Amino acid sequence: MNNWKDPAKRLERILHDEGTSLEPFQQFLELPFDEAVAMAQSVATGNKPSNSNVLKLKPTVDFLPKTIKRVTSIQHWNCCQLYVDRVFQFYLMSAIDRMNGREFGSRISVQGRAVLGQLLTSGKPLIFLNSHFGPGQIAQICLAKMGVSFTTLSARNFYEVLGIENPAIDVFQLFSSFDVKAIARGLEDLNAGKHIHLTGDGRSGSSGRNWNFFGRARTFHQGFSYLALKSGAIAVPIFTTIDHEAHITLTIKPAFKVPDGQLSQSAQLKHMTGQYVKMLKNQWRKNPSNIPPRSLFKYQDLPMIRSAGKV
Repeated sequence: MNNWKDPAKRLERILHDEGTSLEPFQQFLELPFDEAVAMAQSVATGNKPSNSNVLKLKPTVDFLPKTIKRVTSIQHWNCCQLYVDRVFQFYLMSAIDRMNGREFGSRISVQGRAVLGQLLTSGKPLIFLNSHFGPGQIAQICLAKMGVSFTTLSARNFYEVLGIENPAIDVFQLFSSFDVKAIARGLEDLNAGKHIHLTGDGRSGSSGRNWNFFGRARTFHQGFSYLALKSGAIAVPIFTTIDHEAHITLTIKPAFKVPDGQLSQSAQLKHMTGQYVKMLKNQWRKNPSNIPPRSLFKYQDLPMIRSAGKV
């Protein structure tokens, strides 16, 4: 298996890139929630504790798009940036998986429970559309702890590496072409009445088109739109955010509007994907501290749109 696709090898590479290794990371995973948060908050203030060599603060505030309002508290920004970076997200996945119902309810707010209840009783399969935004990796575990079962389509399966076993989450790991394998498996499950989960802003695939994303040309793939239109499933956007005190909010948005069936397939795909792009941009504006560092760095590498117009 290609090391990039092997979750264990990929995790080792991520930890190496973050300046740490597997042993201290595993010790970090075992910390109680409040201790892990306190460590992150200490790092955020520049007072790195002696027992912390797994969290690395990155200078990201200057990477924000110019049209997004700057933060008022750099300490709050730093805290959130640590929480949504890769290493702490791995910790959150493990910690939330271990939580009992009472702790889950105290640390995680769920907005849109009524929306979710209505959708689950609609009789139609759902496409939970996640994003590389906030601590998005934990959305799947949150849904599973709320009693929702689904298949997640992912390039990497970190669950086993992190010691997470949840029968509600069926991970279909992709090893080559995201488009072909994801669509085939997605349609299979949706046509069988099963729910699926995937991200709308992934970098794999070839079915995308460029959108004006804060003055830069960003490619968004249309796989989720195709799956929804082809299967009749309901596409449901979900977002996870975290504040500087590490309180988490999972938001389940109303389903995307189904485009007019009289339009061409290309126009329908554009219509549905455009709804997602607009929603993601709103999240960037509303919660800039929840934009993961890697997303900010990648944004800066996107080509500029000279006559940007409305962004």
